[in-house]
Order: sequence, then structure tokens, then C-alpha cells
Amino acid sequence: MRISATARTWLLRSVKYGVLALVAWGVVQAFRGALAELDQYRWSPRPAWLIVSGCLYLIGQFPSGVFWHRVLISLGQRTTLARSLRAYYIGHVGKYVPGKAMVVVLRASLVKGPGVDAAVAAASVFYETLTSMAVAAMVAAGVLAIWLRGPWGLVAVSLGLMALAALPTFPPIFLHVLHLVGRRWSDPATMATIRRLDYATIVWGWLSIAGGWIIMGLSLWAAVRAFTPDAPPEMPRYTAGVALSTVAGFVAMIPAGAGIRELVLKEVLAPAIGATPAFVSAIVLRLVSLVAELAISGILYPLGGRMRSGEERGVDHG
Repeated sequence: MRISATARTWLLRSVKYGVLALVAWGVVQAFRGALAELDQYRWSPRPAWLIVSGCLYLIGQFPSGVFWHRVLISLGQRTTLARSLRAYYIGHVGKYVPGKAMVVVLRASLVKGPGVDAAVAAASVFYETLTSMAVAAMVAAGVLAIWLRGPWGLVAVSLGLMALAALPTFPPIFLHVLHLVGRRWSDPATMATIRRLDYATIVWGWLSIAGGWIIMGLSLWAAVRAFTPDAPPEMPRYTAGVALSTVAGFVAMIPAGAGIRELVLKEVLAPAIGATPAFVSAIVLRLVSLVAELAISGILYPLGGRMRSGEERGVDHG
């Protein structure tokens, strides 16, 4: 049975609106949950520090976005840095939907085009995400062991999470994982394309993303300063806390890591700022990141048509 062009258009449009509705539902649930948790505490935020925290949060994600673009280019995909970053930032709102598969759907659909294969784009999303999580765990383990001298239990957890995330990113293992995950990635042409991933790109990614996690630590520090003006500037502790809590939340497969991130941050930050401020800081950072992601998505989404027009006029793909 063949589907008419009109029916196909309506079907695709229905799927698109269904995805948007699902993402909107996830965002609303995350926002309501965070506000409900904050209602349990009495705090007087300083808006300027919240804005600083949100800006630093977005800047901290930039190296991962550029790395994803470089992975796409390494795999022979033809896209611009602007289009890749637009898809990268907007795709973050998909993590508020249970299962987190929506991140892959959003990013792959936004970056795909005449020069980008959908299956390769989806594989690259998996690769960037695993790499970012592996680097986060590495940063957390290093900071906890070298600067903070423990807790050693968290050091062990960080090393375990790093191994769990990093192992599948080795190109031969990554190919095997893709082969097991889905038949679409078992296609010889797709597998040949993914084999083009080079180690220079991978090393660049690990180094640059590590810098991004340091900036994310600054974002957490700014969030803490928003309601605890006298919080000590223990930057290694903030960096380790935000990195490890993000990885733990990712592994838990809970939308946006809600609950898990708070527990980890409380464990890492409590010795410096106290248990209650540590827990509140995690909730505040969750709200700040949500608002920042919605803001940047609202700015970037309408630019899609302009970016496509620019690419058609021969914009450089580097």
C-alpha cells in the first residue's frame, strides 16, 4: 500500500508536532518538579548571579558542541559549524523526556540535510555524548583524588563511570556496539563511513571538553553565589561536583538526572558549604540550566531557514 504525498506530509507533520508536544511536557514536568523542591527551602536569590550561571553553563557546553561538529566532519558529513551548534544546543531539551532518546532524535533531525546522513548523525550523537560523559568522569576522578583527597568512594565511582563511558568510544568497539544496537548501522556503507573517525579528533575532543567541564564548575559556583554569598571559592570542588553529578544522572537514565544529581552534589559540596545549601544549589543549577537551554533554543530555532539559505550559497563547512 502506497501512501500519497499529501498523507505523507500530514504524517510527518503529525510526528513533528508529537515530538514537540512530548518535549514540552518533559520540560514542564522538570520545571514544576524543581520549583516544588525549592518551595521546601527559604532562600533569597540574587538574579545577577543566576544569569551569570546560565551564561557560563552554555559556554561550558560549547567545546562538546564543537567536538560533535568535528566528529561529523571527520565522518565525511557536509555541515556548517553554525548548523551543528544549533542542533546541539536545541537537542538538549530532549533530555527532559524519559529515556533520553529524544536528544538523539532532535539533534539528528536538525542537522540532517543533503550532506548529512541521518544514521551517521545519530551515531555521532551517541559518540559525542559518551565522550563528554567519559571526560566528565575523568575530570571528577582527577580532582577528587589530587586536589580534594577523597572521598575515595567517589573516586572509585568516577573511575568506574569513566571506564563505562570511555570503552565504547574506542573506534573498533564503537563499531561493534553500533552493529549490535541496530541494523541501520550495520549497513556496509554506513560502517565504512564511521570507520573514518580519526584519533586526532578524539584527542582534541577529550582536551577541549575537559576545559568545558571547568567552565561548568564556574557555572555551579555562580549558582551557589546566587543564594550563599559567603560560599568559599573552592573551584576544584565545584568542578568535580558538577562533572560527577552529571555523569551519575546520565547513567541513571532519569530525565535530566533529577534526584541523582542532587544526591551527588550534596555529597561533594556539603563539606564546604553545608548539606542544605549543597542540595539547594543542585536544584537551582537544574532550574538555571533548564531556563538557559530554553532561551538558547528559542534564539537558535528560528534561524534554521537562514542557515539553510546560507549553506545553499556555498558557506564553508569547516
